[in-house]
Amino acid sequence: MADRGVKLIAKSTSVSTIPVKPGKSFPLSILDHAMAKHTLHLVFYYPRRSKFSMSREKIKTSFSDALNNYPTITGRLVSGPETENWVIRCNDAGVRVYDAVVDVSMDDWFQTADEEEEKNLACWEEMDQDPFIWSPFCVQITEFKDGGVAIGLSCPHMYADPTCATLLIKTWGDAHRRACIVHPPFFNPQALDIRPTVTSTSIIAQLESKSKHIIPPTTTKFSTTTFRFDEKTVSRCLDEIKAESPNATAFDAIVGLFWWRIGNVSSLNVGVDFRKSLYAPLPHGYFGNAIHFSEVSGGDGADWGKLTEAVRTHVAGLGEDDYLSTVEWLDSKRKSNGTYREAFQMYGPGLTCVKLDNHLFPYECIFDENGPPTHVSYRVGGQPDGEGTVLVLPYPEGGDGRSVIVTLPEEKMGKIRQDEEIKRIAPKFVFHKD
Repeated sequence: MADRGVKLIAKSTSVSTIPVKPGKSFPLSILDHAMAKHTLHLVFYYPRRSKFSMSREKIKTSFSDALNNYPTITGRLVSGPETENWVIRCNDAGVRVYDAVVDVSMDDWFQTADEEEEKNLACWEEMDQDPFIWSPFCVQITEFKDGGVAIGLSCPHMYADPTCATLLIKTWGDAHRRACIVHPPFFNPQALDIRPTVTSTSIIAQLESKSKHIIPPTTTKFSTTTFRFDEKTVSRCLDEIKAESPNATAFDAIVGLFWWRIGNVSSLNVGVDFRKSLYAPLPHGYFGNAIHFSEVSGGDGADWGKLTEAVRTHVAGLGEDDYLSTVEWLDSKRKSNGTYREAFQMYGPGLTCVKLDNHLFPYECIFDENGPPTHVSYRVGGQPDGEGTVLVLPYPEGGDGRSVIVTLPEEKMGKIRQDEEIKRIAPKFVFHKD
């Protein structure tokens, strides 16, 4: 089933249409280096809604136009001149592009495919022994039998977080439509280098400790399911926990629900995009990692409402000091020559829930008259073991609905899909194994 109808038919390299000025380089930030163990894999589904389907050659041409705004994406990694820290040399070496076809319609794909098959829509190449000849970004354009198109994107997490990766696709769509680029990339890795001293203890130290105790699995398999909570379902969730958490958001209630039903987890890690939460906010287009991880304790035996309130109180109480504590702690652990410490697992040592429902624009990534994608999938690679992840994303139709991508050990995922409380709430499932 893994290769059912998905065929790679071509491989090429796309470069920008405007050459990059010689000698340009871009150092990865301290937060970028911290994410080196992980990768990102996105898939955007565009069904054929009009008389004409998306033209593969035309969108490949517009991709080169979009790359004019991203000299780092077409560059290559090299070690810094004085340290072992990564620097992107903007040499316009290009982005790897795969062409593929699927011998089923997009509707049939959604009805019959699972998450293992979906991985075939976002090709990924591991780093070569010589990183200077390795393309960090891979794009895949897959045509379905009915004219629908899936656009896949894979990249190292240390290059880009989910917001960056999404805005690359949005910029591509804007360039294709010859529209104004609303959120152009902002390149400034020093934007977070604000204070010289450590003023608080970071959760990163705890994540590092947990990562050291993770043994690479030999038999543990993970499974991923997307749960869709429409506006009515979210409203029902908020009503049910209103007595204990009257000011809860959709994110709080959904995370509280999965925390409650997964069980046997006394605390969880919460990831929050902090671009717009600093005293001097970063633009949406800030290119780099801007996710803060922190720990929430809920107490053993707590119910849905209490866990929701624990999440709400914690997230609402986060501030600039908390966000910068991670930067400060990592900076304090540099080697004597300035080299950043070795990266460790950030997602998955404990149950990790990431809030991506406020500054993400996946359903604004529009290429032509066929409109926005009907579904967008996000997957984080580099989780060898642990409790799993819960990614909370916007809903396709917008509003208060949410799409939730849950990755758990297969045994736990089977229980969650059959859980009576989850069934009672009745979110829709996308991509799961029975």
